[in-house]
Amino acid sequence: VPLATGGTAAAESVAISSTGTQAAATSDERRSFLDEIRIRLLKRAIVVVAEGAQGTCDADDNFDGVARVIGRLTDRLLEIAGEPTEAEQLDDVAGGWQQVWADLDGGAPLCVLADQIYQVVSPDGFYWNISESQPPGDGPSVLGFLRGSYEVTPDFLAIEFTDQAISPVVPPAGTDLVEWATRAENGEFVPLPPGPPVGVRGELSNVYVDDDLRIVRGVDDRPGASESIFVLVRADATR
Repeated sequence: VPLATGGTAAAESVAISSTGTQAAATSDERRSFLDEIRIRLLKRAIVVVAEGAQGTCDADDNFDGVARVIGRLTDRLLEIAGEPTEAEQLDDVAGGWQQVWADLDGGAPLCVLADQIYQVVSPDGFYWNISESQPPGDGPSVLGFLRGSYEVTPDFLAIEFTDQAISPVVPPAGTDLVEWATRAENGEFVPLPPGPPVGVRGELSNVYVDDDLRIVRGVDDRPGASESIFVLVRADATR
């Protein structure tokens, strides 16, 4: 009988311990599940705010209130998702992106179409900004290319604009972005003479990036420049 009693007690102890472990595991799973939902909702809120604020030209939508809202939502997102180093997330950053919103000044006097701004990031230390612009009046649109180089540091990408070109041919929707960035890298478009923003340096921090959303904070070394925030969504082709 004592042996039987001891065995029962041991079994009960194991069961209680197991139950506690399962409860802890269940609690962790629940917390992880809720965090995933929160991240999804915050991402959606950021994109909705960015899309709602988007103007016709890139310079039309630089409202301080939008930047503050996106900034607060981004901070909350980072509290849950964490902040990997630039090196840790470089593979996720590489590829094609479409800008949804940014608080830059745009390309006046040209109208840089806010819904036709793209970026293709190469893992080999450079990227191309590609955007469609409309000149004043009824002139035809042109496609602009701005190349930047970058060096990876733990906290940001140290960038410098190195080259720019234009194409009088604006590709149709569905054009492969990497293909056009590769053509730009190969010098297939009309080069522009040296001048700003070529030579401008700065810092870009990819504060959040996953399979479909990227949020970037950046500043350049021009006098009076302030930090800007960029909201981009994954894009393999023009839209």
